[in-house]
Amino acid sequence: MIIATSNELPALTTPPSVEGTWNNWGEYSACNKPCGKGMKMRIRTCTTFRCSTGKPFNRARCNGRCTAVWSQYGPWSGCFCKQGKQFRVRRCIGGTISKGKCSGQIFKAKICSCSSGSIGTWGPWGRYSSCNQICGDGQKIRVRQCLSDKCPNRRPFQLRKCTNGACPPAIKWSLHSLWSGCHCSKGRRYRVRQCNGGFKNEGWCLGEPWESEECVCSLAQDAKN
Repeated sequence: MIIATSNELPALTTPPSVEGTWNNWGEYSACNKPCGKGMKMRIRTCTTFRCSTGKPFNRARCNGRCTAVWSQYGPWSGCFCKQGKQFRVRRCIGGTISKGKCSGQIFKAKICSCSSGSIGTWGPWGRYSSCNQICGDGQKIRVRQCLSDKCPNRRPFQLRKCTNGACPPAIKWSLHSLWSGCHCSKGRRYRVRQCNGGFKNEGWCLGEPWESEECVCSLAQDAKN
């Protein structure tokens, strides 16, 4: 038996062989999808270094039907002879890109060639696409068609500045939660985070709402939790 003096501390010992119990569930993370079928996660910790039965995480469905959808792409523009490309655009219907409801590109481009036939005229401009930025300053595009096989060497597309309002500076991820207990059968543990300071589930926070790392169900595991 070691007796500690006023200037000594007792030696550290291995944690006792005690099977622990799970603590209460924590708060669910943010949803991992801006709309549609997504998942959220919550975790729990173990009262000791080992809880061999049950999971340290729980997943649940979140969000609902996406109310905004992309329109069909419009017709291809005339060929931009200088670049050898033509373009077509689409719009976000039933919502705005600023709320993260439509994801993807607002236009497509493909290779084309200008024929050696007679020079025709440009048709009228089509509607502008949606803005290409979630928030802040961006660009939108519109295209026009050539009424023959070849048109004067001018652009078949036109760009214009657009804005979806200032990007809220306070919207950011929270710090991650504490690590969950170890999921012994998988050898992994988890932690979650929230998207704070803005409208929930509208795509302002980029990245995943949870992460995992390897762990060992061992009574001698260091107490990172």
